[in-house]
Amino acid sequence: MVKDKPKKRSMVHRISKINYHSHIQTKEGDKTKEENKSKQESSYFNFFTLAVSILALLISGYAVFKDEIASGYLKIYQPTGFCIVRGYKDIGFPSDHLIIPLVIENTGKGVKAFQAPILRLKENSGLERVYRMVGTIPDLYRSTLDQSYQIGFSVSIPEKTVREYYLVFHIENWWDTTKPEYYKFQFSGEQQWQVSLTYLINGKEEKWENGANFFTMPVYKTIDYLRFCENYNTDCFSTLY
Repeated sequence: MVKDKPKKRSMVHRISKINYHSHIQTKEGDKTKEENKSKQESSYFNFFTLAVSILALLISGYAVFKDEIASGYLKIYQPTGFCIVRGYKDIGFPSDHLIIPLVIENTGKGVKAFQAPILRLKENSGLERVYRMVGTIPDLYRSTLDQSYQIGFSVSIPEKTVREYYLVFHIENWWDTTKPEYYKFQFSGEQQWQVSLTYLINGKEEKWENGANFFTMPVYKTIDYLRFCENYNTDCFSTLY
């Protein structure tokens, strides 16, 4: 009977060890479950954050797109003709002016400013000249051409309108008597000029069709019959193509 006691203690000892290991495994299992739960919650949080970010991006993109559509843009149409004025009334300088009938469309809301247009002319021979806007006139009637233009360097385009404007351009350095190639510049017959257009819209520089040729300006032989008259006789200084 005495010999059986150690065996009983050994059995109790084993049971105690088993319980100890079982307790450890239970703790490790709980820890694993907590880690898995934490990872799952973190995954949900990351997904929620990503979804909110994408939604915010879509909303802001839609707002920008909507504003862009609403604000619209200016569309500049190619001119169907031009007018050369030699020695404009009340100006007193012999160089040729250009009058360009320009159709401009404002597709959106709000008034837009079409500012400081510049015509860059290049002749087939390689000759180049620059013409800048100096004013406007209301029409191309002879009685209008007999008067001076209204000085200005821009036009305001009302919202959602298509209108034709008559813009007056003069050559750069038109006032400099020391540079006759500008001061006395006149177009001559049989010339053909390629004309490009740059301008500002609400202060931002634009190029018509990314710098493409705006229009071709052929100058016919009849231009050689024009002459600059000090008395501003209307028959001396205007022609229309």
